[in-house]
Amino acid sequence: MASALDLSPSTLSRLAKGYTPDTAPFTSKVTWLNIPAERFIRADAKPVRDQEDREQPDFVATLELLLRARKDLKPADIELLEQLIWSAVRRFDNERATQDQ
Repeated sequence: MASALDLSPSTLSRLAKGYTPDTAPFTSKVTWLNIPAERFIRADAKPVRDQEDREQPDFVATLELLLRARKDLKPADIELLEQLIWSAVRRFDNERATQDQ
């Protein structure tokens, strides 16, 4: 994945540890993935260094990244798959909320 994004493995490692990427690799990443940079920016974000304190990455966002990285999928295919995934996630969330009551 690092070579596909034109990033060094060390940059990917820093991202995995919660560090903020350098501007050039970050720009390369969002351009290649065709995702707005704002999707990766949180006002309250701070680096997380301890694995126990790290939140799980957003499930759908993770899948979107993987889908967009696929060369064999057309943009319309990706859009449809994203809609299906979001629909399933909303259903699961609703079921969990109902069970918790």
